Amino acid sequence: MWPGFIAISLLSGKPVVPCVILGTDRLYQTRNWWPFRRVPVWMISGEPIWPRTNLPREQARETLTREVSAAFVRLKHQAIAQFRIEKADLPATPQHRKREDYLPALRRKKGEARE
Repeated sequence: MWPGFIAISLLSGKPVVPCVILGTDRLYQTRNWWPFRRVPVWMISGEPIWPRTNLPREQARETLTREVSAAFVRLKHQAIAQFRIEKADLPATPQHRKREDYLPALRRKKGEARE
């Protein structure tokens, strides 16, 4: 997670609203942008998480980070159950989606086989 939104929440006293979006990694393939070829994207948001103003700043930052992280995990599991998302629909790297190796051939060591 980027720490910036935690700092903004603490400084402003405003809540963080966790949101999980699944399926956007499929948009790396240009063919999924063609007309009549739609790929599903799922979005789910949680309840606002308010920063603790009664704690020292560092402790408030750690608490809010922990709460938001836990909310992201809960929302992911909730989205999987609610939308009946299959394992193949979960996020993957562009290289995996395109069935490419992680490292380009030029960066692979000699004798290193493709997996």
